[in-house]
Amino acid sequence: MTARILTTEVPSQRQRRSVKRHQTRLNVSDYKREVAKLTLEKAVQQDVCAYLRTVRLPFSITDAGATYNANQQQVKRVETGWPDLTACENGALNPAFAGKLLAIENKRAVGGELSYDQAVTLNNIHQSKGLICIARSIDDVIEVRTRGTRQADLEEIAAAIRKGPPLTRRIKL
Repeated sequence: MTARILTTEVPSQRQRRSVKRHQTRLNVSDYKREVAKLTLEKAVQQDVCAYLRTVRLPFSITDAGATYNANQQQVKRVETGWPDLTACENGALNPAFAGKLLAIENKRAVGGELSYDQAVTLNNIHQSKGLICIARSIDDVIEVRTRGTRQADLEEIAAAIRKGPPLTRRIKL
């Protein structure tokens, strides 16, 4: 089974008016890979939130945007590296996980990488017996809710920690 995607060549200066179109044949796995490259972290988060609402799991979205107090001074309300979503596992898929914190860090399906701060925070949550998930799709969340924290996620966290913090960090005055 193959799927077709229409792509457009970027025209040169002289060919701006006559853009050539061509078809590329892709098999299903290549098509899924191409679609995954286009999936943004925000879309993954929206899908995961919709899933959590559907299964009636209490959760919260972390808003790490800039906030200001009454004196118009910027205030840090969320620790750097805190996961995108936190939920309380109800144990519906695995009773052993009932009541545990489920920390979900959403990433693009292709190309999304953990920062050092995110890796350290997720590692601390895991050490505290919480469930962690680096979600690139809803299937990742379902797997963690069923089987527990995945080895691949732990390896990704360890790799980000080994890589270390960025050489330059913003200095807040």
